[in-house]
Amino acid sequence: MKRLLIAAVALLVVIVGVGLLKNATHYDGGVVDKDGTTTVAFTVHTKGYGHDQDYAAAVLWQTCIGSIHHWNHMTPPARQADRSYVASVRPFFEQETLRRLKGCLTDATIDHLHADVARISNEPADSAG
Repeated sequence: MKRLLIAAVALLVVIVGVGLLKNATHYDGGVVDKDGTTTVAFTVHTKGYGHDQDYAAAVLWQTCIGSIHHWNHMTPPARQADRSYVASVRPFFEQETLRRLKGCLTDATIDHLHADVARISNEPADSAG
């Protein structure tokens, strides 16, 4: 009887622990304004990459926006005069989601690619044009 009680308590602790861990690590996408826009300016660095800079920027951008959830529209990276790129994604995300996006662009080395993020800005829908 004592062993059965210990096993039941241990099972209960495991079930509660898994539930708490699931809630603590849940990521919901962090949308602040579903009609707003997040714009990112970045430069791409390649080392031994077999494609041009524009293609590299597109690959890195597509990979990194794939790491965030709940986006419904994006513009591909557009090369600027200073050889940087500007791309945007809708909606307007919370700071945690922006950190995830920036972290992916700067830390993820995909086929010898990574970026330096110059600016991330959010524009609420009511101020967008």
